[in-house]
Amino acid sequence: MKLSQLGFFCAVVEHGTIAAAAASLHCVPSNIHYRQQVDNWLESSGIQPRAILEIESYPSIFACIAQGIGFACIPESYVDRFAR
Repeated sequence: MKLSQLGFFCAVVEHGTIAAAAASLHCVPSNIHYRQQVDNWLESSGIQPRAILEIESYPSIFACIAQGIGFACIPESYVDRFAR
């Protein structure tokens, strides 16, 4: 399944592709409804983040990404709300 089919937006600051950013994944905790979709997509795509950092705050996730620390997979509606 392609990421675009999930309706997600990926932000990768430094490298431009999610495969090149297999460093640290910044994401919501595993009890959030779409997290399993992200985990399944990463696994099926062969992307293995060096670390998975669970962060409960979207503004905090965006702050990490803005600093070039890893990548995130989040719903596009949240990008519109928190990052732009």
